Amino acid sequence: MAATQGINVTKGDFARAPFKTQRPPFLADDPNAFAIFMPDESMMPRFDAGDILYVSPARNVEGAKRDVVIDRNGRGFVIGSLLSATSSGDRSATFSPQSRTTFERDKILGPYRIVGVQRLDG
Repeated sequence: MAATQGINVTKGDFARAPFKTQRPPFLADDPNAFAIFMPDESMMPRFDAGDILYVSPARNVEGAKRDVVIDRNGRGFVIGSLLSATSSGDRSATFSPQSRTTFERDKILGPYRIVGVQRLDG
């Protein structure tokens, strides 16, 4: 997601975000929470065009197959399902392109848990 380059979630710097929206009530007290708009169908069937993904860096990502946003340290985000996490890296099944990838821990700032989805298609 190249449009997300230059956003610093850990510092709460969203000045370069292409869109802004209000935080839903369940994220009102999370200053680093953010949303990602799905602009197209590239992540179907998991996420549809028009969906808004609500993400919280403060929430725990432990558990089976948590949907996450991988923050590639200023190089944009990748969305996927966290398969496993170790001290050296996070193994994820990415949605677009569909693949299984290990992200080295020293090259990423996330994963951040997707905590809600708003469907805009009715």
